Amino acid sequence: MSGTITLPPIPAFNRISANEAGYVASFAKSDPQTKSDAAYLTAQAPKLTSPDKLLRDYRSLSIVLGAFGIGSYINDTALLKQLMTQNPSDTKSTAYQMANPALTRFATAMGQFTTSPFSSATNVTALLNAAATNNYETAQDTLSPGLSDALYFSRNIGSVTNIDQLMADPKLLQVAQVATNMPSQFGTLDFNTQVRLLSQQINIKSFSQPGGVQRFITKYLAMNEANNTTATDTTGALAILTGSGSSGNILSALMPQGGGTGADPILSLFA
Repeated sequence: MSGTITLPPIPAFNRISANEAGYVASFAKSDPQTKSDAAYLTAQAPKLTSPDKLLRDYRSLSIVLGAFGIGSYINDTALLKQLMTQNPSDTKSTAYQMANPALTRFATAMGQFTTSPFSSATNVTALLNAAATNNYETAQDTLSPGLSDALYFSRNIGSVTNIDQLMADPKLLQVAQVATNMPSQFGTLDFNTQVRLLSQQINIKSFSQPGGVQRFITKYLAMNEANNTTATDTTGALAILTGSGSSGNILSALMPQGGGTGADPILSLFA
């Protein structure tokens, strides 16, 4: 099975989401960086017996954070240590206060380091699988813009229970903004206004309904493609997608089943 899908965004998403694990496995065997990272983390795992040791091993930390899609936090060592040592269910904990689903998954998996989460070969395998998944999705995005965020949304929206949590995750928010056709000034609005606008357009419960995630992602990919279409487009596709043509807005009609709310590949294995 080839790890590369060269199709337009929507067909590519439908094909990948139906068997992403298979595509990721093929990719992990052939991508040099992913293979190198797997060998490195496997060798280092027995040495990662405390939060400080993980924080001092920049490459291991980079791989681990990449697995959770939070690589941008790699220099926030104080924050990461809090996440690794606090109970994310405690209302006073950093993870609870930040309400970012990705950070909460990381904090939960680290288990406060009561025992090293890297002492289990099963956990390390789960981490490497998640890291390979993120690497694979990033690679696909170079072929079909927007596909990486769409796949991330599909895998992670199931852990979101309210609009605040969705907004706390930049990738989930990006998909939501585009799919709901929020104005370009959205990011400059105050938080309460942003919540109100998104709440008018998104019903979080709809993502747990059959086909709910699939429909939302289809809308996102179509809108993303329309937004990136140049003004010289003469195919009429842009007019149809945006509702400026006589046909009206077809979008308004518009590891899981295609586009479902799949379980996180790490937390399914970490205690």
